Amino acid sequence: MRRLTDDTPVRRIEILGPEECRDVVERLDGLEGEWRRRGDAFFTLGAATYLDVCAGGSYGNYRKKAEHDNRLLVEAFGDLLVAVRDAVADLVGGRCEYAPELARPGFHVFLARSLHATLRDGFHLDLQFRDLPVPATAYTATLTFTLPVELPLAGGGIEFCRLDAGDKRGRVSAEWYRLGELLVHSGRTLHRRAEVPSSPRCRRITLQGHALCVEGDKWILYW
Repeated sequence: MRRLTDDTPVRRIEILGPEECRDVVERLDGLEGEWRRRGDAFFTLGAATYLDVCAGGSYGNYRKKAEHDNRLLVEAFGDLLVAVRDAVADLVGGRCEYAPELARPGFHVFLARSLHATLRDGFHLDLQFRDLPVPATAYTATLTFTLPVELPLAGGGIEFCRLDAGDKRGRVSAEWYRLGELLVHSGRTLHRRAEVPSSPRCRRITLQGHALCVEGDKWILYW
């Protein structure tokens, strides 16, 4: 029987060195006027399915934002998007491409005020692709990836609620981010942003995206 959930481990791929991370952040700061406010001290550069379609939005609204933001992302971060695509292709052993009708992977920008526990997301699965016009079912193979380029001094990471034979509530464990390292998981294990102490001027900046297997060994990358 196929299941919506799994308990597979995360995988890590080094993409950027420290200087390259700083360069990405400088380019992103140069586009601050294009950031989209998503909440209190929380921004994105890029359209995101979970925010622009699933959260009371629409595909038309998402597509309009994606057309604008994709141009910015390709112009400013084309080299990074190619590196991420190639890294995911190596990981899955297949062909990866960006779908022109979907948003490119984009950036989360959390400022200090948005990093306390009351504002973090709850445990969830990454099934947002079901609201997009893509050739996939609820059981299609998926990946979610995060590339941190700036983190608070205390770090940052992701918490998973994994199966535990001794506790029906599951077992919560954290995977900690490393700057410049792509952290990849299936999106099918319950997960949420890990809580870490924050200082007044810290930021948590990550490139976010998903991959979806749509035909044979062909995958599309999107956000």
